[in-house]
Amino acid sequence: MKENAGEGMNIQQFEKDVSKVILKRGKDYYEMGAINELEQVAANAWRASVIGTNPYFVYVELEDERITVSQCDCPFDGLCKHEVAAYFAIRQAFHTKPEVDFTALFNQFTQQELVALLADIVSKDPLLQKRFILMKKKEAVTTEMLIGQTKATIAKLFNAYLRTQNELTLDELIEHFQEVAEQAVKRFLKEPIVGLELISLCMEQLNGMEDDMPMWVYEQMEAELDEALLEMLDQITDNAQAIMMSNWLLNRFWHNAKANIAHLFLLEAAIQISAISNAKYHIIETIERYAISRNDKELGQQFHFSLLMEVGVEEEIIQFIRQEQPSTKIRNLLIDYCVDEKRYDEALQLCADGIEHPDTPYYARTRWLKQAYHVHKQMDNLAAQRMIAFELALDCDLETIKDLKALYEEEPELWQDVSKDLVLMIEQKSPDSYKYPLVLDLLEEWERLLYYCQKNPQEILAYCENLQPYYRAEVEQLLAQLVLAQSQRASNRSHYRELANILERLFALGYEEKGRELIHYLRTTYPRKTALQEILDLL
Repeated sequence: MKENAGEGMNIQQFEKDVSKVILKRGKDYYEMGAINELEQVAANAWRASVIGTNPYFVYVELEDERITVSQCDCPFDGLCKHEVAAYFAIRQAFHTKPEVDFTALFNQFTQQELVALLADIVSKDPLLQKRFILMKKKEAVTTEMLIGQTKATIAKLFNAYLRTQNELTLDELIEHFQEVAEQAVKRFLKEPIVGLELISLCMEQLNGMEDDMPMWVYEQMEAELDEALLEMLDQITDNAQAIMMSNWLLNRFWHNAKANIAHLFLLEAAIQISAISNAKYHIIETIERYAISRNDKELGQQFHFSLLMEVGVEEEIIQFIRQEQPSTKIRNLLIDYCVDEKRYDEALQLCADGIEHPDTPYYARTRWLKQAYHVHKQMDNLAAQRMIAFELALDCDLETIKDLKALYEEEPELWQDVSKDLVLMIEQKSPDSYKYPLVLDLLEEWERLLYYCQKNPQEILAYCENLQPYYRAEVEQLLAQLVLAQSQRASNRSHYRELANILERLFALGYEEKGRELIHYLRTTYPRKTALQEILDLL
């Protein structure tokens, strides 16, 4: 961010002090209508929005027609074409006179008529509302300058960080965000729009930095700014103030959405104060228009439901819950709401409809089965819990299998039958699951687990302690076979240590004779493998 790039130039004759290239580009921008908005924010200060590669903001201050401050938040180093375009627009504004003599016209109205007319105009235009509020403040000019300077400082610090990747510069940027957030909360008490303007500016600027700063820094700053905004909104208790805030938020939301600037937090904020502002239908209309413009029905429904949670009546909520085939995300929201509100029958119906739908993804089906299980648990419905837990257990979910076993704690004989049926169905459904031996171990299916280890010899190391009480000779044989097989492939110290670990396991399980026999075999078979001999000496 450069400052005072055009300092000293006369606004009426600036062409002679600008390079020909920049002058031509700035004039082209001006003539093709790139000045999206030009606002005189004080007697000697102007603010312009210029549409270039991105929307850029130019801030200019004058003193006796001489430029004393000229700022643009584009990355160009020096006087840029956006500033020059703004100079043309400002100069033109000096020479443009209204076609109608409004002073003479307004003199024909009574004071009461003028007040009514002005109140009607201002009530429909949040920007005018902001201006009239600021007109009553002594610090109006200072406020506008503060917003412009805040944006300039953020851009300056961020650009410095991008150039240097210096942690100290990043710390300065973080501290500045925090200072602005604190200032926004303080100013909100007396100047609500100014507080919102500052915090919104920070959020918008931060959003554009997401890809260029460490994720933990971005998330930390986002959380702190969200907290500051929440603190501000919690201070709103007056209906008139809430209406003004809601209008400002919704208008800023639309402006940002069109410019692809961070915007969803503004809609969320409007929803949050909707109970005070009584702006439910205005917000619903905004949500619907936005969802249509973005072709994103799901996002629209998500915000609609958030609004209903704030100000919806019972009939509206029920109608929303009972809509046909909500998306996966919306169904999750509805189920969570129904569970929290103990609307268990509706929660179970939503789960069942989602589970039975042929297009439901696997992860969602599993989630809804688990939610249905917990609902039935709240309802003390043992039979339903058993049925759902059994179905989930077929995916070799160990925690679910433990829960299923606990459900049959008082009926051990019945559990034996259920356990065997579960194993048989897992073998049919997921025969290659890596969790299969863990399931066998958990269910104490020792015969099947031994057979699995015989087919997969390396697995005996994980299950030998549990299998030994039932199949002592078989475990000894499998461990010995593993030693012999490993010894044929062993060629370095890492392999030799693996052999030593298996031998140590043999001794630990009480197979001393077999262990000594294998050590003797290895010594005599591989006398030239000195590293192996050294490791064997330690056993």
